[in-house]
Amino acid sequence: MNMRSSILSLLLLFVTLSAAEGQSPFRDPEFQKRFMGSYGFLPEVEPSIGSQDEDEREYFLQIKELLASDRLAALKAKLLSDLDPDVSHPALQFILANLWFQEENNSEAQKWYLSAIRKFPSYLRAHKNLGLVYYQTGDNARAVESLSKAVQLGDRTPQTVGLLGLCHLNAENWLAAESALRQAVVLAPKNSQWQSALLRVFFNSEQYEAALSMVNRALPGKADDDKLWLMKGRALMELNRPDEATIAFETLRHLGKASPEILEILGALYMDQEKANAALSAYLAAARASKKLKGSSVLRTANLLFGYQYVDQSKRYVSQLKPRVKELTDQEQLDLRTLEAKIARAEGDTATAMVVLEDIILKDNRNGEARIELAQLYAMQAKEAEEETKEAEYYARAQLYFDQAMQIEESEAMAALRYGQMLVGRGEYIKAVPLLKKSYQLRPKDEVDQYVKRVERAARRQEAKEAEDKRSAGGAAIPRK
Repeated sequence: MNMRSSILSLLLLFVTLSAAEGQSPFRDPEFQKRFMGSYGFLPEVEPSIGSQDEDEREYFLQIKELLASDRLAALKAKLLSDLDPDVSHPALQFILANLWFQEENNSEAQKWYLSAIRKFPSYLRAHKNLGLVYYQTGDNARAVESLSKAVQLGDRTPQTVGLLGLCHLNAENWLAAESALRQAVVLAPKNSQWQSALLRVFFNSEQYEAALSMVNRALPGKADDDKLWLMKGRALMELNRPDEATIAFETLRHLGKASPEILEILGALYMDQEKANAALSAYLAAARASKKLKGSSVLRTANLLFGYQYVDQSKRYVSQLKPRVKELTDQEQLDLRTLEAKIARAEGDTATAMVVLEDIILKDNRNGEARIELAQLYAMQAKEAEEETKEAEYYARAQLYFDQAMQIEESEAMAALRYGQMLVGRGEYIKAVPLLKKSYQLRPKDEVDQYVKRVERAARRQEAKEAEDKRSAGGAAIPRK
């Protein structure tokens, strides 16, 4: 049985490569350094502050002095008092916008950046910082527009092109995101945020070879980076290289950084490689690493081991979790006991299986699965019975439990299927057909459909034989008195 698709679906639930991974671009020291520098004045692509007006020159000198002495509160108060959006110099409006942005007042920052741009449309840093405001507020489309304008005006810094890449990533525009983030990685090769974002682009656009190549280049200098090993494992899984993926996840386990979810995937990989004991070890490690047992995970694992006919490993798994069984819900505990009964049946311990199942039914009157299991046990006993009276008794009990299970919506389809299979085993094909058809109607499956067709053919032969027997009996000579 190939479990690769189910393993991958589970893997995708916890591999986190979000744009927010790592530190925020706004907390990056390099970003802060550049932002503080944006209070200054650039002569190109920005409004000139050279003026023949003596009063204006004096005003700018005062502003520069306040900036140089880091008296930002006084600067803000002065600008708020003096500025008029319609007439004030755009450079002064830009500085006020920066002050608001630094205080995380995005609405005021946006207002003054826009005002500065209206007065000077090619104001590079105003476009860039307005893009930052839009990104902060989640307005991705406008952030792309403003940051793209800044790039067009000549801003090629890794912060700007990297943030533009994140915006395209959020919009699932993979080609544009890849282009921008590649440039950001080239300009700032040590920035893990741009690398992580580019990796996410590769995964989302299914460029797994590129993702693996990038991870392999990064790993030599970061051999203990659990995120890189996790991404390597995922890339190898997507490339259908499970043996190598197993090594990647085992490395995480060796580093002590394997989460319960990773350990479960490792167990599933070993299952796919038919290494039952290695799988059991990984599954038990996952349970130990969990602060609280998750019932869905425990039941899936236990049933998976049993379904692969690793009865001994399934039994050991359940046994070692028994001290923590109270961490499960009442229903999950009953489901686990049902599996214990199945294990007992598989080991030939019919008596124990029956006791467990009957106890489950007493505690949960709507437990259809336990009834189906009990019905199958009685069917097995009927088949092995040497006395006709015992055979009839066990057969009747099996029918009773199947009928009860068919009254429960959750178990109706399975009960009808197993009931029909029991009748087929007894050679009662005609009686089996309606039950098997019912099961297929409730839960259509190709294998059930094929099975129904085979039984229908056998039922037709049985009907023809019975009809022939009746004709032969009816045409026999009546003996004379």
